[in-house]
Amino acid sequence: MRDGEQDGAHFGRSVATAGDVDGDSHADIVIGADSLDVGAFPNAGGFRVYRGSATGLSARDSLVV
Repeated sequence: MRDGEQDGAHFGRSVATAGDVDGDSHADIVIGADSLDVGAFPNAGGFRVYRGSATGLSARDSLVV
Protein backbone atom coordinates (compact mmCIF):
# COMPACT_ATOMS: atom_id res chain seq x y z
CA MET A 1 0.00 0.00 0.00
CA ARG A 2 2.86 2.39 0.63
CA ASP A 3 6.51 2.14 -0.34
CA GLY A 4 5.68 -0.40 -3.03
CA GLU A 5 3.67 -2.81 -0.88
CA GLN A 6 1.25 -3.36 -3.76
CA ASP A 7 1.61 -1.90 -7.21
CA GLY A 8 -1.61 -0.44 -8.53
CA ALA A 9 -3.33 -0.15 -5.13
CA HIS A 10 -3.68 3.62 -5.71
CA PHE A 11 -2.50 4.54 -2.22
CA GLY A 12 -3.07 8.26 -1.75
CA ARG A 13 -5.78 8.66 -4.36
CA SER A 14 -8.19 9.47 -1.52
CA VAL A 15 -7.22 11.60 1.48
CA ALA A 16 -9.63 12.96 4.10
CA THR A 17 -9.77 14.31 7.61
CA ALA A 18 -11.05 11.80 10.12
CA GLY A 19 -11.75 14.05 13.07
CA ASP A 20 -10.13 13.12 16.35
CA VAL A 21 -10.12 9.32 16.07
CA ASP A 22 -7.91 8.63 19.09
CA GLY A 23 -9.29 11.28 21.48
CA ASP A 24 -6.05 13.26 21.89
CA SER A 25 -7.59 16.60 20.76
CA HIS A 26 -5.68 16.56 17.44
CA ALA A 27 -7.20 15.88 14.02
CA ASP A 28 -6.26 12.63 12.29
CA ILE A 29 -6.40 11.75 8.59
CA VAL A 30 -7.20 8.68 6.52
CA ILE A 31 -5.43 7.79 3.28
CA GLY A 32 -7.13 5.32 0.99
CA ALA A 33 -5.99 2.67 -1.45
CA ASP A 34 -9.08 1.97 -3.51
CA SER A 35 -7.63 -1.00 -5.39
CA LEU A 36 -5.83 -2.76 -2.54
CA ASP A 37 -6.13 -6.55 -2.63
CA VAL A 38 -7.44 -7.82 0.71
CA GLY A 39 -6.98 -11.56 1.19
CA ALA A 40 -9.02 -13.39 -1.44
CA PHE A 41 -10.73 -10.15 -2.53
CA PRO A 42 -8.85 -8.42 -5.34
CA ASN A 43 -9.30 -4.63 -5.52
CA ALA A 44 -11.42 -4.59 -2.33
CA GLY A 45 -9.74 -1.39 -1.11
CA GLY A 46 -8.48 -0.27 2.26
CA PHE A 47 -7.19 2.72 4.18
CA ARG A 48 -4.65 3.80 6.78
CA VAL A 49 -5.18 6.20 9.69
CA TYR A 50 -2.42 8.68 10.52
CA ARG A 51 -2.57 10.39 13.92
CA GLY A 52 -2.25 14.13 14.29
CA SER A 53 -0.27 15.73 17.12
CA ALA A 54 0.87 19.14 18.33
CA THR A 55 3.88 18.80 15.99
CA GLY A 56 1.98 17.47 12.93
CA LEU A 57 1.09 14.10 11.50
CA SER A 58 2.77 10.88 12.57
CA ALA A 59 5.19 9.40 10.05
CA ARG A 60 3.75 5.91 10.60
CA ASP A 61 0.18 4.74 10.33
CA SER A 62 -1.63 3.68 13.48
CA LEU A 63 -4.43 1.63 11.97
CA VAL A 64 -4.81 -0.30 8.72
CA VAL A 65 -8.27 -1.31 7.56
